[in-house]
Amino acid sequence: MNRGRGVHELHAVCQAVSRLEDIGCNGVYSHLASAIHKDRDLTLKQLELFAQQCGIVRGYFPETIRHLSNTSAALSFTDAHPDMARVGLGMYGYCDKAGITLKPAKSVHCLLLKLRLLTKAKALVTTEHSPPKSERTEVVVINGGYGS
Repeated sequence: MNRGRGVHELHAVCQAVSRLEDIGCNGVYSHLASAIHKDRDLTLKQLELFAQQCGIVRGYFPETIRHLSNTSAALSFTDAHPDMARVGLGMYGYCDKAGITLKPAKSVHCLLLKLRLLTKAKALVTTEHSPPKSERTEVVVINGGYGS
């Protein structure tokens, strides 16, 4: 996704930060674009690039914690969680990896604010895993999030 600095700038950024008195690097993280999909080659390429970049960062900051995986990636790619993994949804029993059933350790409870029945609904957010559009769709509004 390259939302941050490019690999070609990583040495310069690490060198500049390492010269600062009260600033360092405690952790490096990213995510896998398609850990649960069929594009295993893309995931392996991302793993290789992440390892290369972490090697550069750890050359300047040896104790840097590395984390890359969500629940599905942690279960699918053993090399994808070098120091830790982010298994937030897995704690609630959710995993989109086929053949895996998780027992929830946590649950979510929230107040239902509104229920609407839409006809000929258009998807609000569409991904390749979105359910097919139907003639009738229920949409709910919940009171959720931090501090709810």
